[in-house]
Amino acid sequence: WRVGDWSKCSITCGKGMQSRVIQCMHKITGRHGNECFSSEKPAAYRPCHLQPCNEKINVNTITSPRLAALTFKCLGDQWPVYCRVIREKNLCQDMRWYQRCCETCRDFYAQKLQQKS
Repeated sequence: WRVGDWSKCSITCGKGMQSRVIQCMHKITGRHGNECFSSEKPAAYRPCHLQPCNEKINVNTITSPRLAALTFKCLGDQWPVYCRVIREKNLCQDMRWYQRCCETCRDFYAQKLQQKS
């Protein structure tokens, strides 16, 4: 098995997940193989525990995009494939989705604010 490096934690505080690429490789040729035992395959995911989140701010109750921007540091969309769907279904106002798709949702809020003007 060829084992890649662990990814960054999926969140910036609290309990998140890390992933890594695991590939079965032929010992001699170094190309993809199929002779690896699945029982010996290393874990591709693991939990990661960072510092606790600020308990004073319950991010799930934040509905103001301005307040969300002040209290949550966006490091990019965590689920790029799903973020467009989350935006289309108007789920950006739920902070749990906003956190995972902050880039896409920030754009969503910017358009809403322009429409009100």
